[in-house]
Amino acid sequence: MEVKGLDKVKKISELGYIALRRPFIKRGKVTVQNEYENGWKAYSDILERMDSLESWLYLKGVEDQPLLCNVDGKISFAQVNMPEFNRNHLMKCIESNFKNITSITEFGSGLGRNLLYIKSRFPHIQCYGYELCENGVMIANRAKEKFGLDVQYSQLDFINDGSEKYIFPKTDIAFTMYALEQIPLKSDIAISHILSRVNMGSIHIEPVVENYPMTLRGVIGRIDHWKIDYLRNFETNLRKIPNITFSKQLIPTSHNPLMYPSIYCIKKMG
Repeated sequence: MEVKGLDKVKKISELGYIALRRPFIKRGKVTVQNEYENGWKAYSDILERMDSLESWLYLKGVEDQPLLCNVDGKISFAQVNMPEFNRNHLMKCIESNFKNITSITEFGSGLGRNLLYIKSRFPHIQCYGYELCENGVMIANRAKEKFGLDVQYSQLDFINDGSEKYIFPKTDIAFTMYALEQIPLKSDIAISHILSRVNMGSIHIEPVVENYPMTLRGVIGRIDHWKIDYLRNFETNLRKIPNITFSKQLIPTSHNPLMYPSIYCIKKMG
């Protein structure tokens, strides 16, 4: 349900106050690990309770709760299946730009659920996932065994690790989904490393702050994004990388009412 009128003014005012009062975070590898190692570990017991792949891909009682969010650019209090929304956009982008792929890598694979979704629907595609946090890799490996899907996962820092840590073969394409957001200023390094491991190109669903609208909520979102120290200068950094082309689309639906994600499709030339 869209929030309108005085309720909208009140909610945006509250969001603005929180953003302005928020302390500045300096985001780095240790910060991300501290946030996500314990976060992923909390899903261990949840995985044990899941009796099907579908229940693991969309967690009832966790991901189906109504919340204040961004739906088609409108501030709303709604129940939105964000995992399905993002996976649908990913698959549409693959179908439109990278036909007949046989292999894919996710960088920043978290709990590994996106790759389980792809493998369950397209068994012929070889799926690989790299994740920074060891607890994410551990739970992803448990889930693939539980649901009987041939997906491989490994721990990797794709900014700082050497070539010996890239243990999987090159794939046709790669993708990230809210992973580059954790890399404020080195996205050109991240993309260069990702593109060195693919044949065709990559897809990225990320909150690119420079694409946020110049509305009151969009400006508050920019402030909040800066305070949290999320991804910046993404498109500027892309333009530094030789021999690629890219396209983008704003997909302004997010669990966060101050976030306006974009989807970027990068293609290697030659």
